[in-house]
Amino acid sequence: MSLLGGNDLKEQQNINALELKINKEKQKLDKKLTRQKILLGAFLVDALEKGSVDGLKEYTADN
Repeated sequence: MSLLGGNDLKEQQNINALELKINKEKQKLDKKLTRQKILLGAFLVDALEKGSVDGLKEYTADN
């Protein structure tokens, strides 16, 4: 095996490691966004039930 082949293997391993890190960060971001959506939905349901935001019920019904 030549020296260049060894470098190519190391570079490919580095690329694979970086892709794995990217995928893990994407999963973290997806979980964070999902949590934000759930919290926003809970806030809106609460606001609709309590009528604490003027015009929200009408706006929601219209749209």
